[in-house]
Amino acid sequence: MPLSALDGTNGFRLDGGKPWDFAGFSVSSAGDVNRDGIEDLIVGAPGYNEDAGSAYVVFGRTADFASPTRLDDLADPAFTRGFRIDGNAHSLLGYSVASGGDLNGDGIDDLLASATNERATGSASPGSTYVIYGRSCARAVCSFPTQASLIDGSAGLRIDGAAANDDSGIEVDAAGDVNGDGVGDLIIGANFSEPAGIFNAGSSFVVYGRPDVDYSGPNSLGDLGSAKFGGYRLDGYSDRAEAGYSVSRAGDVNGDGIDDVIVGAWTENGGQGAAYVVFGSRDANRRPPGSLAMLDGADGFRLAGSPTERAGSSVSAAGDVNGDGYDDIIVGAMFASPKGQYTAGTSYVVFGHGDTFEPSIVLANLDGTNGFRIDGVYAGDSTGSRVNAAGDVNGDGYADVIIGAEYANYGAEATGSSYVVFGHGGKFSPAFSLGALNGRNGFRIDGEAQEDYSGNSVASADLNHDGLDDLIIGAQQADPEGNADAGSVYVIFGRR
Repeated sequence: MPLSALDGTNGFRLDGGKPWDFAGFSVSSAGDVNRDGIEDLIVGAPGYNEDAGSAYVVFGRTADFASPTRLDDLADPAFTRGFRIDGNAHSLLGYSVASGGDLNGDGIDDLLASATNERATGSASPGSTYVIYGRSCARAVCSFPTQASLIDGSAGLRIDGAAANDDSGIEVDAAGDVNGDGVGDLIIGANFSEPAGIFNAGSSFVVYGRPDVDYSGPNSLGDLGSAKFGGYRLDGYSDRAEAGYSVSRAGDVNGDGIDDVIVGAWTENGGQGAAYVVFGSRDANRRPPGSLAMLDGADGFRLAGSPTERAGSSVSAAGDVNGDGYDDIIVGAMFASPKGQYTAGTSYVVFGHGDTFEPSIVLANLDGTNGFRIDGVYAGDSTGSRVNAAGDVNGDGYADVIIGAEYANYGAEATGSSYVVFGHGGKFSPAFSLGALNGRNGFRIDGEAQEDYSGNSVASADLNHDGLDDLIIGAQQADPEGNADAGSVYVIFGRR
């Protein structure tokens, strides 16, 4: 189905309103932020208003989707269809957006939006992450903050990076409940952090949610682990590794009942790249080691890439792709060159299990029993630049995955493409080519126009409340209504 065929019944398109908004730079499910029982959508537009940036929240509903619709038309002052949060000057709000889960224990999902160029106290720019608390709007009129400067106290909180130029918030996500206290946690990547003075080694910060949260005023990741500000950091250990370039929840990979996280270090070992799965634990005395180098299989493990492929360029939970009861993960390697196709890109699905994990696993050695490889088709596509769980798009009971290839050239140069690969039971081959998708095992979605870069961000959510997950695809450089690089977001409804 071409994206131009979306008409409100099979999906819809949302457009940025002004040139260089880059709407769709980041997209995510927002959870149910207004507590009406329907999942919502959050869209990052970091170029809005000369790089102040914005995050748009679009409420899900059961009917009456118009396509196309300008995002600004949904940001109504009555908060009936959605709202927009505007960033501070030049802060790039919306660089990364995500559902935070329920971080304050009030039973309502919260939002995450990062501003990687946000200034903390003084002139430094460590980057910041904003938590916006959900509100119950089902039976009462409610409101949300529409300016980043208003996010404090009962509205939410701001979390500043630990040091200047850390690039904190390069990616943010809900972490699930990694310490088993019944409250959701979050993870923040800072790929230019320099732990122990190691140049751009990178760090990731896991911040605990809590029901009595009182993080009013400035909060710095440098204070993480204090009595007020619970959590821990996960540091890269090698020069230019950029650990934390991509971060995500991982689900429960080892089946111990506690959520885990995954961290991508895409430039580790000269561009070979790696990803690290870190297990959660209820035991406060078994906090993960501060350095990712210390993972020993019992507290997590390393997934090693191959030369120059940039494994960890994107990482995500995948859901239970093979239906064995354990959560799986997906790791993008956007510069891999399968079958000699230079930088066609590859993605790896690694199966979870309840046995002992080796401290280090080579992704190229996945054999179908422990995971499998999904290869891009054409040189230069950079397939795997974005990967994510797709939920269960076709309603067969198995989790599916979605893979972005923003440089793909189907139809015109850099239209971009996104691939959905269906999960299934039974045996998996060690390697699978996206060129073999036939509608029964998955399908391809191509961008609309030249240099749209469709697939630069990908996600899923059930926005029309029909019980099937819908696909969300960002095209940050689309030109709706002739507005250069205003950006567009496409939602394709799931169907059986």
